[in-house]
Amino acid sequence: MDVYPLLPGQIELILRITSVLRTRSSRAQGDDQAIRGLLQLLGELFRRQQLAEQPIGTLVSLDRVYEVQYTALDADTQASMARIQIQCSGEGRELMLRAAKAVALLELIQDTDPTTEELVARCLAERMEGGNQQAAVRQALEELRRRNLLGYSEKTGFKIQSSAGEEWERERADFPFSRQELSKQLQESLKGLMGDVSGTERPKLEGRPFPWEVRYSDGRYAIDAQLLDPRDDACLTLDLRCLPLDERVESSWVRRSAEDPQLKKRLLWIAGNSEAVEDLARELHRSTAIIQR
Repeated sequence: MDVYPLLPGQIELILRITSVLRTRSSRAQGDDQAIRGLLQLLGELFRRQQLAEQPIGTLVSLDRVYEVQYTALDADTQASMARIQIQCSGEGRELMLRAAKAVALLELIQDTDPTTEELVARCLAERMEGGNQQAAVRQALEELRRRNLLGYSEKTGFKIQSSAGEEWERERADFPFSRQELSKQLQESLKGLMGDVSGTERPKLEGRPFPWEVRYSDGRYAIDAQLLDPRDDACLTLDLRCLPLDERVESSWVRRSAEDPQLKKRLLWIAGNSEAVEDLARELHRSTAIIQR
């Protein structure tokens, strides 16, 4: 009731954004009408967007604030937003554009408040009874990121992709990623993981520990490759396999492990859906390659 049509905490948030705009933008310093204070900003919102005529329960979402403040953003951000506007002009893409507008303002304060999907979703609330829109906002943000219109970092969250960032990302995406490279990366990662595991307490018989021997196969580039060799006759063999989808059939491996004398002595681990792992490996490969370049 005290802050309607704003939400609790939104006054402080908008004041912090406009303060950063005032200090960073030469356009903002000369544009008293737009950023002199919160009252002027709200006045602009009510005049331009006729908030007083909206049904009770309508909220001031951050994309509305953007419409008043965007001229104070730097030229590169405005150019990037123009590209986003073009790509998001179509039915069903309104939320993508609204999310980008919120990110354009929120990234101004991400030194102290990361631009997370949760924060963006809260700032895009349009109606009191609208409910939690975080899942839909997450999907919109990820689609913008997939199109190379947003950047992302673990520390600061989402941000508008700059012109230089778009060019860098296009160059990064051009690096090829083969199944052979995937096999190499999986082996290196598994070596590290199993190396860590080997330092933990191991199975024992009468006080004697059994070390792990680890092997890896992908059916094409690695066949029974030895990742961890304990150089011990009495060891437990872990057989890790990342195979194509048609080779992961459970029933066939139950039969093979019962019939093959070698497999009888091993603990078999057949990887399930590996798409997420492959995506991560591809991103790691591209980042490593462009750093080297």
